[in-house]
Amino acid sequence: MTLSIRAAARAAGARPAVITPSATLDVAALAAAADAAALPSAAPGHAAPLLATADVATVVAIVAALERRAPLALIPARTSADERAALIARVAATPVPADTAFVVFTAGSTGRPKGVVLSRAAAHGAAAIHAAHLGWRDDDAWLLALPLGHVGGLAIVVRCLAARRPIVLGDVHALAHPAVTLASLVPAHKSGEFFGFYSVFEKFSSIFGPLLFSITIAMTGSSRNAILGVIVFWIFRRRWRPAGASPQETQELIERF
Repeated sequence: MTLSIRAAARAAGARPAVITPSATLDVAALAAAADAAALPSAAPGHAAPLLATADVATVVAIVAALERRAPLALIPARTSADERAALIARVAATPVPADTAFVVFTAGSTGRPKGVVLSRAAAHGAAAIHAAHLGWRDDDAWLLALPLGHVGGLAIVVRCLAARRPIVLGDVHALAHPAVTLASLVPAHKSGEFFGFYSVFEKFSSIFGPLLFSITIAMTGSSRNAILGVIVFWIFRRRWRPAGASPQETQELIERF
């Protein structure tokens, strides 16, 4: 298991890597795009700021940065112009350790967003923990509906790169895509934050789950009730893999700005 798109291309170049509503990019094509990508510049010992939009270009930049061992500071796309400028200034003023892979910022719900330095070892470790505890099926594809400017979205790209599995770019409606077997979701409501992980075993389930979530929010006005409803639904749909392991994320090897 490596975080190298070139190694992935040598091992599985014809496998799908990124699936969008209009096209599919295989691993070899993603590797070629990463080789040709122009990454933002930064002073030595600093991360380069990148506006992390939800598109193929950001995925290409992430895998290119891992290949070149060039640290990136992912600036959330939903920030205002002033907020972006402030984050970029902090990135430019703060050196990072030599093994840094990414700098990601917290949501700032309790104050100023905090920059979290993720080492290459931490990124690799998180992917390895996922593979060890949950495993992969050969036909797995992970829906990338979370913002790439935060660790939830970034982790999907890293895991799929390490496992040579495709990501499907889209929002919650893309759960109905026939390739999707895995997804991580966070409701965009202030009443709660939730990271959901589930496996979509049947197309009916992938449609009914989001429908149940939407109906519950419309009826109760609370994402908490909607989350509970989806949890109960997926339990009865035997959403967990046979091993029964719950998802785990490594939090070691991080340093806060």
